[in-house]
Amino acid sequence: MDLSLNSLHGEIPPAIASLSRLSYLDLVGNFLHGPIPREMGSMGLLGYLGLAFNNLTGRIPASFGNLTTLATLIIAKNMLAGAIPEELGKLASLDNLELHNNLLDGQIPESLGNLTKVRFMYLYGNRLSGPIPSSLGNLRKLRDLDLGQNRLSSGILVFLPNLTDLNTLYLAGNELTGFLPQEIGLLAKLNALLLYTNQLTGTILPIIGNLTGLNHIDLSDNQFVGSIPGEIGSLVGLRFMSLSQNQISG
Repeated sequence: MDLSLNSLHGEIPPAIASLSRLSYLDLVGNFLHGPIPREMGSMGLLGYLGLAFNNLTGRIPASFGNLTTLATLIIAKNMLAGAIPEELGKLASLDNLELHNNLLDGQIPESLGNLTKVRFMYLYGNRLSGPIPSSLGNLRKLRDLDLGQNRLSSGILVFLPNLTDLNTLYLAGNELTGFLPQEIGLLAKLNALLLYTNQLTGTILPIIGNLTGLNHIDLSDNQFVGSIPGEIGSLVGLRFMSLSQNQISG
């Protein structure tokens, strides 16, 4: 069932859950409002659920943890609030998780580290706080991780060494502190490193020169000191670099 990009108004009727054999439901880009019916958690054959670009409010139903065949969950660009349910960690088949541009708050659940098949995780543009859970280091198939424009704090990236398939790391616009870890140099497939507008300190590590696939790096608006490492000259594919608004010298 694909009803996307129309002018549907009103609430999603709970009775939609009676479509028990439905495997694909796309309601993206309408004018739907009100809460997401918790009854939708009983649609046990869903592989794709798209509810993005509407005006939905309330919380993400904890019952979504029952959608164990779900590969794609897109609820971005709504006005959903509250915490990300721990129960989403039960979605063992999930490949793509998009919860960005809502009003979600609280910490990122440790249970998301159970989503071992996920390749794309977009949680940016919310009000998430606290540390980035170390359990995300279990997501060895992750290609894009975007946690930007939240209120995440504490140290950074203790989970990095395991994410060897990572292409994009976007943590900009948070309150992250501490040093850039040496482990950043292990991300051989990284092509975009976006850490701007945080409170990171220390030096820009020469090991960044190992990231030969990097084409976009933005470390601006932090508190980095020291000189620019010559090893950046090894990044032959680099197209954009910003180190502005730091305390770099030399």
